[in-house]
Amino acid sequence: MASLADRKSPGVTSVFIGAVLSIVVGGLLAAVHLVSLPVEVLRTAPKEAPDKEARVFIAGQAGSSAGRAWQAKRDALAAGTSGRQVFSEAELNAWSEATFEAAKLNKDDAADRMVLVTGGIPDFRIDGSALQLGMVNKVHLPGFAEAPLVLQARGGFVRTNAGWTFAPTEARLGALPLHKIPALLSLVAERFVAKPFPAEVQRALQNAHEIAVREGSLVIGLP
Repeated sequence: MASLADRKSPGVTSVFIGAVLSIVVGGLLAAVHLVSLPVEVLRTAPKEAPDKEARVFIAGQAGSSAGRAWQAKRDALAAGTSGRQVFSEAELNAWSEATFEAAKLNKDDAADRMVLVTGGIPDFRIDGSALQLGMVNKVHLPGFAEAPLVLQARGGFVRTNAGWTFAPTEARLGALPLHKIPALLSLVAERFVAKPFPAEVQRALQNAHEIAVREGSLVIGLP
């Protein structure tokens, strides 16, 4: 029988790998938990500003209140008309509602997957000097009712060699603060621009000399 002195203790490498795996697994479980926490979707902002850690998503003003002024502004962008076009959040949402359609559940895909997420349409809200982009997606689990999964980001526009792009400074998936993991912020930005934008939007992003949030509106300036 081997004595205690003969028994080998785990090597430093083994201990290190075990610790890393524990951290990774723990982190993944914590992330899944935060993503699964329900987020309250509000149509109007509360009288008192919610705590930054509160699980809420405040949607922008409904597009139905925007009238048809946004169409003339969209057409001006499409024609490349010089000057500034100023969009309210209601006009941005009217444009989004007229352009995009929420994804529908495909029963064949649902049968092949345990979890299926269908995307919503972009929602715009202007908060101070920041633009909030949000999407209320839906999670489908076999045998359970569908549940909302909110993706939201706040930030502004920055100019790159390829044109203007939305650059979030904070983002959340459910209750998970993605901005605390810097590498995920670029993925969030890509998620919002993954949809095929109309030609006039792509042209404006490439040619505008100014895209900024000012006085409660989104300003797009063409040369």
